[in-house]
Amino acid sequence: MVMFLSSNPDSGVAKVEFSPSAQGNAAYIHLATGADEVAVKQLLSSKGIGQTVVTQTMLDGHAVLVTRGPLSQDGLLNMLGGHFAPPAPEPQGFEPWKWRGKLSIVGQSLQLASAKFSAKGIDAPTAIFAVSNLMANGTNIVFGAEKAQDVHQLRFLKEHFNAQMQAYLPQGESLPSPDDSRAALRHANDPRKGLVEQGQDFIRRNSVRIGEIGLRYFGAFALAFPVKNWRESADKLAHGNLLGAYQAGKNKDALSHQAGMAYLVGKSIALTSKIPDPYDPTPHTLLDTIREKVVFRLSSVIEGFAAFSIALNGFTRRKIKFSKDGKEYPDVLGGVGGMLFTLAQGIRYFAPFGTKVVDMEELNAHMTDGLARMPRDRLPQLVADAAASIVEHFKEKHLEFGTVYSQLADGLQQYHGIDLSGAQLVAANDAARFVAQPLVLDNPAQLAADAGRSVTAAQADLIAPNTHLETERTGAHSMAV
Repeated sequence: MVMFLSSNPDSGVAKVEFSPSAQGNAAYIHLATGADEVAVKQLLSSKGIGQTVVTQTMLDGHAVLVTRGPLSQDGLLNMLGGHFAPPAPEPQGFEPWKWRGKLSIVGQSLQLASAKFSAKGIDAPTAIFAVSNLMANGTNIVFGAEKAQDVHQLRFLKEHFNAQMQAYLPQGESLPSPDDSRAALRHANDPRKGLVEQGQDFIRRNSVRIGEIGLRYFGAFALAFPVKNWRESADKLAHGNLLGAYQAGKNKDALSHQAGMAYLVGKSIALTSKIPDPYDPTPHTLLDTIREKVVFRLSSVIEGFAAFSIALNGFTRRKIKFSKDGKEYPDVLGGVGGMLFTLAQGIRYFAPFGTKVVDMEELNAHMTDGLARMPRDRLPQLVADAAASIVEHFKEKHLEFGTVYSQLADGLQQYHGIDLSGAQLVAANDAARFVAQPLVLDNPAQLAADAGRSVTAAQADLIAPNTHLETERTGAHSMAV
């Protein structure tokens, strides 16, 4: 899919998307707000262009025309007046998990060097702490926040799609159940994923628990309670001497022990964090709010204190030397490393614990399997309305209408043998002319506040003359996840 934006403020066309086409073009033409739709359609249908409007829909208050034509992409853009160019690349947003990982890699490398050059000999607790954290940094950079399947939002979208399609369902047909796994049926005969892929999927779902909490938890424990002390501590614990086990096991370097213990407290608290799930039908409690908005940030503050303890220890107490009989220096390596950890924890404060991800393949499979049961002459409009609603629902994902429409159309062709490439609108004299009812995918919590929003007469006029738009459209599109 390629897209071109118009730089001409007087143009009736704001944007054109093209999907691959064996011959001519398949173009999705976004009209500018307030554009003369009749004039644009006359231009498209003129002899020099010959573009056919298959159907159209409304998207964010403007009309989108689904068209087919014989011209090349460049030819169509030139006939539309030129002044079209690809959009500028979107700026790369700040990714806190990646920066947290990068800073920690530098900091832990300095810690590893500090452990090697310790004036008292190799500092094994610090070395183990550094190595385990270096491994955890890899999960931060590669996988970022945890990505959990948003089963509640997926079910919500399926139910709303079914509710909107029910009016057009032929007698004797039924829509796919929201409980079905339609995508899984399509892959029933696919080879099973290998162990590597399964492992990557598992880490992706649990990246924070495995890396940020699990690996770092081990490193923190080894810092607070050095491995060399574990046997003596375990013997005392076996005899019921809890305090003795603690005293025998702890790091004799007070600030290192303090840092390790603070890390352990922070990691333990972080384990109770929860990913926000606004579509969960279970009543939301105060405890849920605390777990979603407070717990993970509180753990970052506590671990920031731990990191500062490491920095303070390096600058004020620990010594390093670069040869056996060399001069001793303040542990600047460990001190700078600790300051980088402190900064990294400050960045983690703003990082999400995890995100909910809708299984778009499953949603697409559900929708195409449902659309395949609709009357054939009504499919172009229903597919266009469904695509527009998905784009509006997932605003923050910046989905493109042409991409979503093409995916639905491709699914219909691949799995149901229904080809929309040559589809035309229902003839004006068709006695069975239908109501084109756009899907409205709303967050239930917003329905009461936003119900009753009407489509204006001007918007209604943008619908193709051979279709009729229902003039009442309720609800506000929900936030994207």
